[in-house]
Amino acid sequence: MPTLPIVFLTPITGVNVNVNNLAMYCKSTIFTYLYVRIADEELRPNQARTVYSSKYHNWLLVPDPMIVVINSLGIQTLKYKTTDYIINDVDGTITFWTPLASTDIVRASYYYLPISDTQMINLTRKSLVEISVLIFRKIDENSIPPDYQVAICKRLYTNVLKVLILEARDYFSVSVGGRMISKTNIVTQFTTIIEENEKQLQEEINILRTFNKTNRILPTIEVDKNINSNSKIS
Repeated sequence: MPTLPIVFLTPITGVNVNVNNLAMYCKSTIFTYLYVRIADEELRPNQARTVYSSKYHNWLLVPDPMIVVINSLGIQTLKYKTTDYIINDVDGTITFWTPLASTDIVRASYYYLPISDTQMINLTRKSLVEISVLIFRKIDENSIPPDYQVAICKRLYTNVLKVLILEARDYFSVSVGGRMISKTNIVTQFTTIIEENEKQLQEEINILRTFNKTNRILPTIEVDKNINSNSKIS
């Protein structure tokens, strides 16, 4: 397996940010090429059999999802966007211009972004708490200093991949950093990527711990010059 490149991140313009801003920064920086391929998912119809819904939202429109209708005889027909149906990529649904038969089955193959913005924010908050514990200093989620932003993003990367491992049974393949990983290798390769990422994170943590020690508030000690050799501690 090729060695994974080290991901260098730059703090956001050198200013403090809140957890929501940092989550979106992490998303746009290190999750740009994170998407999942679903193959032949059977979509759920509404009562009118015009709208069919998938299990996942946030579909990618490039490449186009492949929609197939299977009739009662098992004959498959490939359907075309705008001609036969329209897509709501955010909701992960398709709407046919005319209702389908009750015996028809609709299957879709598509790519989608696996983590919603809400999940991303929640995982960022979780990552922030974990980094706080590792560097022995509480980080305010409403004002995150630049020094901590990279470490939180790296731990977020690990936490997102752990979430995907738990759901890997439903995936056909996953792209991480532009590299496609097949379903049979998702857990193994994700574990390798996590280990590499955590090695990089440990370097960040070591720096922050050293930084932390030099900035702790230490008790001041005053020397009483009047103490002499005959003095006693009462």
